[in-house]
Amino acid sequence: MITTFFSRIPYNGIAEFEKFSLTHIITVIICILFFIVFFKYSTKLKNWKHEKIVRYCIVAFMLLSNITIYLYIYDNHLPWYMYLPEATCGWSIYFGSIALLTKNRFFTVLSFFWGYGAVFSLLGPNILEGPNRYNFYQFFLRHILIVLTGFYMIRILDFKLFKKDWKLYFFVTLSMAIAGGILSFSVNNPDQLNLFFIMKPGINGTPLSWIYNKSHLAYIIVWLTFASFIGYIYGLPFYEERRKHYE
Repeated sequence: MITTFFSRIPYNGIAEFEKFSLTHIITVIICILFFIVFFKYSTKLKNWKHEKIVRYCIVAFMLLSNITIYLYIYDNHLPWYMYLPEATCGWSIYFGSIALLTKNRFFTVLSFFWGYGAVFSLLGPNILEGPNRYNFYQFFLRHILIVLTGFYMIRILDFKLFKKDWKLYFFVTLSMAIAGGILSFSVNNPDQLNLFFIMKPGINGTPLSWIYNKSHLAYIIVWLTFASFIGYIYGLPFYEERRKHYE
């Protein structure tokens, strides 16, 4: 029983998890309740003497979760490029951890805006394992913490977010997407290497899939434009005016 719980379904195996099933819907509801509770009570951590321990525990889990992912890649004899983070969620694990440890503005801005990617992953998870396996819980907790990192910096560590910070997110993410796209095209295996979802949509059955089937170039342009716009909207509730910051 314990062995089964910690085992994973082989790469390209038959999925136990079904998107938009009752299990998925219940899980999303639990995630939403978690965020509501966090927003309601998180400020109590500000002056708590053990706040730093909480922060370090978040970092520890996010980084340690990569170990099981790397072991999975190794056990399935996948090529070297599979060790690269596929999209912003994977990069958020590293950038978010650095932000929580150092409070560096550059890493904080990027980890905050990349949080919307983790929200999409919670709504449309790309996962094989069901709730009878450990990886199911790691996947959802991992993405919850990715979203939580940006909110933690704002609500507990008093980080200020401005509209101009979106430009940093845009140019850095665009540069990484172009680099990732070039590498993905050189490997030319969208089923394995699809960095920043340049090769094809991350989820099938969406309007992006229809555009992709019509024109790959049009898909890339629409996808990058959409991602940039969603990033801007994601930050709207948190943007502050600079004059307020200096008052």
